[in-house]
Amino acid sequence: MECSKRKQNRTSVMSAVGLLPMALEGFDIDNFLAGAAAMDERMRTPDAAQNAAMLLALMWYYAGNGKGEKDMVILPYKDRLALFSKYLQQLVMESLGKEKDLDGNIVHQGIAVYGNKGSTDQHAYVQQLRDGVLNFFVTFIEVGKDRHDARFEVDEGITSGDYLQGFLRGTRSALYESGRESITISIPEAKAFSIGALIALYERAVGFYASVVNINAYDQPGVEAGKKAATKLLQLQKQAREKLTAGAGKTTEEIARSINADPEEVFHALRHLASNDSLELQSAYITEFEGNEELKVEVKRLREMVSRLTSTVQKLSGGLGEIQPNVISYRASDFVEDLRKKIAQEFRNKRPEIKWDVQPGNAVLNIDPQLLQEAIMELFANAFQHDRGEGALVAKVTVDENQFIFTLHEPKERFELSTVNWGREPLRNISHGHYGLGLNRVRIIIEAHGGEMHAQYDPKSAILATTLTLPA
Repeated sequence: MECSKRKQNRTSVMSAVGLLPMALEGFDIDNFLAGAAAMDERMRTPDAAQNAAMLLALMWYYAGNGKGEKDMVILPYKDRLALFSKYLQQLVMESLGKEKDLDGNIVHQGIAVYGNKGSTDQHAYVQQLRDGVLNFFVTFIEVGKDRHDARFEVDEGITSGDYLQGFLRGTRSALYESGRESITISIPEAKAFSIGALIALYERAVGFYASVVNINAYDQPGVEAGKKAATKLLQLQKQAREKLTAGAGKTTEEIARSINADPEEVFHALRHLASNDSLELQSAYITEFEGNEELKVEVKRLREMVSRLTSTVQKLSGGLGEIQPNVISYRASDFVEDLRKKIAQEFRNKRPEIKWDVQPGNAVLNIDPQLLQEAIMELFANAFQHDRGEGALVAKVTVDENQFIFTLHEPKERFELSTVNWGREPLRNISHGHYGLGLNRVRIIIEAHGGEMHAQYDPKSAILATTLTLPA
């Protein structure tokens, strides 16, 4: 599909640029083009009274004294035309907003365009249009057919389409009574043929108006100037980045002087980089620091600290969450046997250091075996990790008065912690070598099973005994 390189975006709707996406969206491009072609044929008549595009351009000239003194307000009373005012903003403002005429005279031509659905703007800015500053003219776009389905009344004897028609005519009359001028364009329905004709009408009206005020409607020097300025600023940003990462820290003014640029523009470029590429810039700083041995050690320490903090936060979010056990009936003896195998596998190098005293009887537990194994294994992990004393760990299992009791006896080299709130204060000390989130999760798991956890330290024997009690 070919498209002229000279064709501007605002007039490319009926070229391959606009037709291809329309076709992919399932739009009826054949009827769309047919409507535009029909309008083009009608607008070739030299009789101004029979040429709608010429009449529209002359109305714009009259309303704004040929100098764009009044804004163009577009009010289509149809949801399918909600974006039409935005399309006209580009078509009209980019085509007619010119500094010079064809003779090179400074004229500052243009017409400002704004608008939205008429149904919405009934309660938006119509109040100002009627009673406020008279710096505009209104274009109502009326659609004859408001529905293709069966009649649906929103009030007795009245459809939503009836209300829209009433709003359009009522607003038009109210504006007229207040001395506000308006144009009304009517199309039979919001279908491809009519929309193609409507767009073609405005394209030709723009061309006629440009001829009347002696400007070129088909260039955009202001847009090109903006593109060139943007390119220049992107180059400046690149230069500023290079200066920022090439050596020691510098102020904005120092960087601006070094690249012969405006300090304000450099400041905004650096602020943009700081907001979006801060990690990349930090990496560049760290690369420079690592050339200094003393700073290299400090960078390594900071990285390790961030890693530990990240791990701690992950444990915190997972460890403090609510537990919902998937409970099943499990013979206590079977659970203990499975637990011993799991412990032996997990701590295979420490099996000789673990002794078991098991008397589970025939009790049946209602437990989540995986969660309960996780809790007890955490106790063993803590025992091996925190101030381990001489002697074996002793795990004792009994059933007494409908209670399953598990107790782990740990020999401690030293123990200076209080067991009053054992496992209830996970964040009291979360540094390496202290009980914390894991022990808190043990308590949460046990209590979710309707059980309890207690701990007691005997300074004479230097033994910490942690007891888990569950209903049996």
